[in-house]
Amino acid sequence: MHRITALRYWSDVSPNALRLMIAVMILSALMMGVSGVSRVLFILRLGLGTEFFGIYNAFGAIGYMGMALPAGMLSSRLGLKKSMLLGVSVAMLGFMLPPLVEYMPRAWWAFYLLSTQLLSAGGFAIFSVNASPAIMATTGPENRSKTYGMYSSSRNLGTLVGMLVGGVLPTMIATHLDVSLDTTEPYRIALLGTSFCTAFSLWAVMRFRDVKEVQAKQTRAPRDVFPILPMSLIVVFVIFSQGAVAVCHSFCNAYMDEELRLSPQFIGNLGALGQLFAVLIPITVPHLRKSLDNGKLLILSSVGSALMLVPMFFMEHWLVAGLGRMGIMATAAVWMPVIQMYQMEMVHQSWRPVAFALLSMALGLNYGILSFFGGYVIASWGYPVLFMISCAITLVGSLILLLVMRRPIMRPQYAN
Repeated sequence: MHRITALRYWSDVSPNALRLMIAVMILSALMMGVSGVSRVLFILRLGLGTEFFGIYNAFGAIGYMGMALPAGMLSSRLGLKKSMLLGVSVAMLGFMLPPLVEYMPRAWWAFYLLSTQLLSAGGFAIFSVNASPAIMATTGPENRSKTYGMYSSSRNLGTLVGMLVGGVLPTMIATHLDVSLDTTEPYRIALLGTSFCTAFSLWAVMRFRDVKEVQAKQTRAPRDVFPILPMSLIVVFVIFSQGAVAVCHSFCNAYMDEELRLSPQFIGNLGALGQLFAVLIPITVPHLRKSLDNGKLLILSSVGSALMLVPMFFMEHWLVAGLGRMGIMATAAVWMPVIQMYQMEMVHQSWRPVAFALLSMALGLNYGILSFFGGYVIASWGYPVLFMISCAITLVGSLILLLVMRRPIMRPQYAN
């Protein structure tokens, strides 16, 4: 009986969407999972300082933001499939190069690491910006909420697996080689070995059947005027409302390593436990949308993520940090599919790649600013102050959407 129910749940999901779910799951396992644990600890053990670590994270956001708009325009020339293949290929190169930094002269380390961060983030941006319109083009209004929820769950499932691997693998390597976890060797080997998994993501995108018919209809359809004002308001909302998520993504693992002195495996396990909630919660988005509209869901999830940081300001304990991180991951898992549907239903289908590119740029700007200045805030005043600053920024973003969401220009115009 359970098997029949599961088959019915998947039956109306487009095979194209499923292929993209596989691709994003693998990329997320590396970008947010393995790299989120192993690469963070690898960079910290290179001895370049907390300030450089903040700049390094900021360059990831800059790479993502800088490629977002060109990626949105790229699909009009290459098509969605070729654009996504290019993105995965560039990301693959960006994943493979960082572990080789110690084979370079030390004077080049900073430039080399920042360049590879731009590559991996830029490649991920090219894929992500084109994947969201591709899903939109292969789904109908009747199953769109479920498909976007499943796509978000796939991304979070990949991150969960990646965090587990990123926490356990360096420990296993260190034990096998009889070296300390305070050295870079276990992390370098773990990062280099897992980077080859991007080949499976490339294979999944190659299996994607390009939506040429849909794109042809879009080309022939009259192109409406791009809604500048509502898109600008959404961009402002995104820049502010993801402050808590950006800080947690950039600095939570570093906080647990430097301040709480937790082991890599324990950090990975805590992150994976939080990702477990992030995997399951997006599946509930279609049910949540029956009782709450997109605007209310976005405000509640943003406020929820901000409140999760408050206990971390008052108490330095692994349980508080772990619960706070879990809550932020869970609220972000609701926020992402809802914001994608919200802004895409406000623009004509011919403008959707550009609209999602603007959303991606806003996210990149948010992450970049908080990552860049976050390292200096930590060096001057410590992690708790950074947590409260990002909490306040997130609440401001929620207030912005609350003030404008009832205006007619902020209502969805294109559900198809």
